[in-house]
Amino acid sequence: MAKIGRKQKPYETSDGITIPGLARQVDGRWRVISSGFRFTEPDEQRAIEHYKKLTNQAGATINLPIATMEDGPDGLANWREKMKELGRATSTMTVSVDNGQVRADQPVPEAAFWLCVRDVLLKRPDYAARMTGIPELANLHRMGIPKDTISITRLVENYRQNSPSKSRERTADIFKDVARVIGAKTLDDLSIETLSAFRQKTEAKSSNGNAKRWTYGQVKAVISFGLRTGLDPVQIRAAMDRCRILWTGDKVAAPNPRPISRKDFQKLLAAGKDVWRAWLLAGLNMCLHLGEVCDLRWDTIDLDNGTHAAIRSKTNVVRAAVLWKETIDSLQKVPRRGPWVFTSTHGVRYNRNSRGNMFGELRIRAGVSEEVTFDSLRDAAYSAAVNDPTVEERFARVLAGHRSQALQDNYVLRNPRCTEGACLAVYRAFGPFA
Repeated sequence: MAKIGRKQKPYETSDGITIPGLARQVDGRWRVISSGFRFTEPDEQRAIEHYKKLTNQAGATINLPIATMEDGPDGLANWREKMKELGRATSTMTVSVDNGQVRADQPVPEAAFWLCVRDVLLKRPDYAARMTGIPELANLHRMGIPKDTISITRLVENYRQNSPSKSRERTADIFKDVARVIGAKTLDDLSIETLSAFRQKTEAKSSNGNAKRWTYGQVKAVISFGLRTGLDPVQIRAAMDRCRILWTGDKVAAPNPRPISRKDFQKLLAAGKDVWRAWLLAGLNMCLHLGEVCDLRWDTIDLDNGTHAAIRSKTNVVRAAVLWKETIDSLQKVPRRGPWVFTSTHGVRYNRNSRGNMFGELRIRAGVSEEVTFDSLRDAAYSAAVNDPTVEERFARVLAGHRSQALQDNYVLRNPRCTEGACLAVYRAFGPFA
């Protein structure tokens, strides 16, 4: 029974011209509707010219030995398949392998001949160089043969599925938003003109140099990651060259740590009560940013021994802490609903932004200055540890998750109590806690 389906729609060019008999598949390949023959060509105009050549020269033939086909039965089968695809095979045509060459006993369609030549040039350049006597053809694979243009969807999914970054979902979303604003469907759509227009809008909208550098960096991160997973390096490098236009002359804000005072910390504890107590003590005791508290996992905490040890995702460096009694007591009251320490009643990990908004409400209730953020706890912990004369700087750095040349990561993982002096220094500065 013949296959029944919707008639394929002819291709419409970017100029709105319909090309009867030619269609574009979802995977990017071109298809001759009448014969079903498919071919690959990234450039629209060259694809149309190739199609016209295939159809307009259907009657042209070449009465020569086909010396560019693969040897043996595989080459013979490949040749017959090409004949079927083009609808040119006849019952009287015989094809045979003679001395390593594929021969036909009657003229062969010229279009089929050149398609087979193309296959061999791309797949077996050494063979083509030997049979034609043109040694330079052996280097054809180094010339960057055009491939189907990489779609934005493929680029994003490649990053989402393969990137080891913990923030890969956020980075992928940022890249998708940028592509949407630009109107890009493929990597080629990220042209100098579209990227330049995006940069001009971004520069006019914001004066935050840090934010702009970060946004531009997310775009480049998704594109460049394609090189690690085998996407076409020619297209990736060309896109990265075009992305050089994404830069800003605005100065990056200098670091401005604002350690919380003991008085303000005590106010937050009192206002937050049991709801915030474990959050606040964990942030100060373990020297954590708010996002790091949201990511805190039970498998990095040993309540029996009173220690914490983990790999800090930002620096890929081991960090450790010795937990205070108050911290242990508060964590023991936290219900376990999954791998993360702090989750909603549905077992979902908290989001840094939403929790930051909640901290703002807590700060207002406690009567603490708006300059104080949750990260002020980390600034205070590191400042107290590094400025205490009884604490070696290397152990203060381990508490903060900074690399210390004098300590090996394996040593810290085996002995997180090495940070006991640093944690005691923080406790002396802020404890005891009611």
